[in-house]
Amino acid sequence: MKSRDIYRSSTCVTARGFGMRVVGGKTGADGRTFAYIVWTVPGGPAEKAGLQQGDKVLEWSGVSLIDKSFEEVAQIIERTDDIAELVVEHATDIVGDLLDDPGMISSSGKTSNMGLLMETETDKTPSSPTRRKLPKTPV
Repeated sequence: MKSRDIYRSSTCVTARGFGMRVVGGKTGADGRTFAYIVWTVPGGPAEKAGLQQGDKVLEWSGVSLIDKSFEEVAQIIERTDDIAELVVEHATDIVGDLLDDPGMISSSGKTSNMGLLMETETDKTPSSPTRRKLPKTPV
């Protein structure tokens, strides 16, 4: 069994406002395109929520990023409000391969120093992504 982590916070336009850059249109081993995190700002909201370079972003605020082009992903991110909920599949190595090991996702319930509340849900799907809500950094 794998788990999903949900992070919630309230705090301020692109993915850079969340302390990361997300790029779409990358083709995976299964032939489908996806979005992934290119970089995170050290100490930014994304890094504090446990996101890292190479993580796949499967959903952005309820909108699937699977099979979306670079331009479509950029438009979805541009329309984001002050808080974005992401469904993320953590990279297992530098190139961001699929998450195959159920023990790779932590299911601890804790609060980070940013005030992001993590709730855990158990899921029996083959690959359970992580769901996070990130605040934009103030401009």
